[in-house]
Amino acid sequence: MKAINRMKQCLSVILLIVMAPACFADGAGVLIFTKKDNQLFVLLADHKKLKQQKRGWSTLGGSIKPGENDLEAAIREVYEESNGIIKREELAKLIKPSIKTVTPGFVIYFAEIDFRSSDVFNQTMVKQSQNGFGERGPFIWLPWQEILIAAKEFDLQQQNCNPKAVRIPRNFLPADENTDWFFDAFLATIDDIVQTKNSPLPAF
Repeated sequence: MKAINRMKQCLSVILLIVMAPACFADGAGVLIFTKKDNQLFVLLADHKKLKQQKRGWSTLGGSIKPGENDLEAAIREVYEESNGIIKREELAKLIKPSIKTVTPGFVIYFAEIDFRSSDVFNQTMVKQSQNGFGERGPFIWLPWQEILIAAKEFDLQQQNCNPKAVRIPRNFLPADENTDWFFDAFLATIDDIVQTKNSPLPAF
C-alpha cells in the first residue's frame, strides 16, 4: 500500500510540472540558438522578477495577452525579455511558424540567430519597466549537449520520484551568479523539443 501511495505522489508531482502552464496561463516563447565552432548553443536567462527568482535558468517566453496569437506573444516576449536586443522584425523573419513544439499550455518556436556574445545581452540589462524590459538576466549561451544531459538527469529524478534542482556547471555561469539551477518546467519540455517534426535541435 505504501508503494502504491508513493507512486501516486510521484505521478502527481510529474503532472504538476508538466501541466503547470496549462493550469495558470497559456504561454509561448522562442528557443533562441546559434552555432559556433561547429557546436549548438542555446540562449538562457535567469529570472529576475521577485516572484519568479526561484525558477532558475530557462529560455525566453511568457504569457499570451488578450488579442494575441501564440506566435505574436512569443515574438513580443523575446523582444521584451532580451531588453530589445533581439528585434521583433528579426524574429519574424527567422521563425518558421510550422515548426513548433506544443506542450500543455505552452508553445515553443525556434530561431537561429548569428552569434553575439552574451556580454551584449548582459551589458544592456536594465531595471524592470512597464515595457517588459529588465525581467530576465543575466544571459548565457549554454551548449545544447549540456541541456540534453540535464534533461536526462531530470527525467531520471522523476522516474525515481526524487525531484531536486538540476544544476548548471559553474564554468558556464557568470562569476557572481548565485542561481545555478535549471527551471524544471523548461527541462520537462526537452523530450518534446527533440521529437518535434523538423526540430532544429537534435537528440544526438
